[in-house]
Amino acid sequence: MNVPPPPEESFMRQDIRDRWTRHWIAAIVLLAAIIGLGVLLTSVLRAYSQSHYDYLTRDSATRDLAPSRQAGLS
Repeated sequence: MNVPPPPEESFMRQDIRDRWTRHWIAAIVLLAAIIGLGVLLTSVLRAYSQSHYDYLTRDSATRDLAPSRQAGLS
């Protein structure tokens, strides 16, 4: 015969289950945020890397026409 647990035990089990659920949801949200920030940072760094590479590989005739950053300092 199965005897149902007392109401206090049933309540405690539900409370523990709710706590675990909240912890897992928080962990999943945190993991998603970390992955999202990683993807964002990767895309920003890739774009910067590509623009820097394009700047370095332009031919010198085009580069000489670009205004110098130090022109205002001299």
